[in-house]
Amino acid sequence: MSYPYLANNVAYALPQVPAKSHLKGALSLEVPSVPPVPTKDDYSSVSLSQSRKTALAVLLVFANFVPMITFGAGMGGGLHISASLGVNEPSQASWIAASYPLTAGAFILMAGRLGAVFGHARVLLLGASWWTAWTLINGFCTEFTFFNVARGLSGIGGAMVVPNAVAVIGTTFPPGTMRNRCLGLFGAGAPVGGWFGALMAGFLAERLPFKWLFVFM
Repeated sequence: MSYPYLANNVAYALPQVPAKSHLKGALSLEVPSVPPVPTKDDYSSVSLSQSRKTALAVLLVFANFVPMITFGAGMGGGLHISASLGVNEPSQASWIAASYPLTAGAFILMAGRLGAVFGHARVLLLGASWWTAWTLINGFCTEFTFFNVARGLSGIGGAMVVPNAVAVIGTTFPPGTMRNRCLGLFGAGAPVGGWFGALMAGFLAERLPFKWLFVFM
């Protein structure tokens, strides 16, 4: 199709220029799609009764409280535990207090990333099982070096628990009072658990062998 135009009283015909140019090798820019921001209605797809929500919230809060008991136990009962393992120097006994937070702090970011890839609930359960196994092994250690190695490995389990428990709280409970209370109690579980662990270590150290501290946990 052509369009006529007049120049010097002579009519000419120009070809129509196509609206889209189909050039070979032309580049096309695609804008990536942005996932929608979850709203409060998105959380209602998982129907849980109020009793189940409360039970889940308690378990998630204890997921931060219980691992911190071992940290406090190492701080409060480190000298007694090292003496029971044949090491009486305070400089070496400090490894009992330091081995757990050393690995727990080093692996916490990686554990959160693993939860984002493989599922937060799955990594949370794996970390809890890992922490329980190595904490129980701590109670039956008879050598100082192996005790600290097992304690460091249990810290990896604690690192897997904490960030994924926070993620499960955020994805399970919609924004509101329940989530705020759960996150507040979760944050308070760390200092309270450390205080309780140090208190329990001092109480049991005077009455029972140190292994019962880890068996009890």
